[in-house]
This record gives sequence, structure tokens and C-alpha cells, in this order.
Amino acid sequence: MKEEKLDNIVIFKISSQSKEFISPIASKKECHHKTNNKFPILDSLAFARLPEENYLPKGNDVFQKIIKHKDSIVPDLVEKLLDTTPTNLRISDSYNYKVADISLLILPYASSKNIDIRKILFKEFKNELQYKDEEYSLFEQVYYELFFSNSNDVNYKNRIRLHKALKKE
Repeated sequence: MKEEKLDNIVIFKISSQSKEFISPIASKKECHHKTNNKFPILDSLAFARLPEENYLPKGNDVFQKIIKHKDSIVPDLVEKLLDTTPTNLRISDSYNYKVADISLLILPYASSKNIDIRKILFKEFKNELQYKDEEYSLFEQVYYELFFSNSNDVNYKNRIRLHKALKKE
């Protein structure tokens, strides 16, 4: 991946077998991107797409390259939970995931442990989610409530709490 800077836009070029993808992902002040020297593929998290039953049954190439590292990449994925760089992955036509969100969703695929994100969220944020039903609440709604519907400061503090909770796992 090659990074170019043009005015306030950061552009990442990813080359994959004669294909090149160019994506402006954030202004400099929004970008919290740190290069990962141990697993350079994590610099492409914004482009990872998780498996979808009918569309991408195995996820895309970036996803596959990340999960092939299995447990060895898990600590680095956990560290990416603090990366608030926006992506182009839009959820329910209402908000775009951040790199941290994609990292979180990839964790269960990469880890040999059973990482139950829903259970971790309800345990760590029991006060905030006290009126939600752990079994029946839609994941996207719970996730939005914790990490997107508050002030930027509260949203980020919630991300720090989740980061700490997952480091204990």
C-alpha cells in the first residue's frame, strides 16, 4: 500500500494483481491511521469486507489475508480498536464504520477463542444497555448506540472501554 498526501486528503493506493484501488478515506485531522510494521495488511482494514452469505461467502482478499494469520494477528486487531479513521463501509444508510469497527468484526474470524462481541458489549456496558435485551436486540442498534450516537468524546471513551475489555479476554 502506498500513501500519498494531497492537501487535506490522504489517499491510499492498494495494488493487488494488476488491480489498483484508490480511496480518499479521511482528512488529515480525522485520520488516526498508524502503520503496522508487523502486519502491513492491517493498514488496509478500511477495505476489508466480511463474509456475506450470498454476496461474498468468504469475504474479500483483504479479509482473507488478515484472517490467515489467525491468533498471531489478534493483539494487533485489538490495538486497531482505537483507530477512528472513517471508511466507506456504510451501515443501514445511516453511518459509516470506522477502521476500529471493521477490526472488531474481524476478531472472531481470526481468533481460535470464541469471542462473543455481543456478550462482551453487554457485560462492559451493562449500565448503558440496561434497557436492552441481550438476546433480542439488533447488534447494529446496540453498536450504534454505544459508538456513534453520543458526542465524539463519549463515543471514543466507549471505544477505549471496549479496547480494555478485549485486552483482558
